[in-house]
Amino acid sequence: MHGRTRRGWKVLGYRRAAARFCRLHAYAKIYVMKWSIGVDVVSIGRIEQLASRHAERFFKHVYTPAEVEYCLKKKKTSSLHFAARFAAKEALVKAIGTGFRDGIGFREIETIHDPLGKPMLVLYGKALEHARLQGFSCFELSITHDPLVAIAVVLACS
Repeated sequence: MHGRTRRGWKVLGYRRAAARFCRLHAYAKIYVMKWSIGVDVVSIGRIEQLASRHAERFFKHVYTPAEVEYCLKKKKTSSLHFAARFAAKEALVKAIGTGFRDGIGFREIETIHDPLGKPMLVLYGKALEHARLQGFSCFELSITHDPLVAIAVVLACS
């Protein structure tokens, strides 16, 4: 192979590199990984308002019992944690590309924590079914919040 070296890497012309790639991979099975990102921002005030007006009904409709228990343990900042979990659910359905339709409910998406405190998503029922239909099998979640908003980013991959 001929080419100029730039910082230790071989630099090939576009055509030569493409031809070499095709020769190398003509008989190899190439796996393509599918990625999708979902992002959601939720106002803490909006969640506080919903929780104060319709507390019992709102919690039962949107959160799993484990999520409610976790958030209520954080007495001073419970609304921040509720908003972050709401944002995570919205970001996930954006990442899998379905939204909350076709039977997907809020309670079919649960945010849990690993032993080190990293947030993780667990899917049940129709949410899991739709994610698998779209080809997604793993999800990465990042959550942050401040006194005004909570933000969640979900990376879905095959």
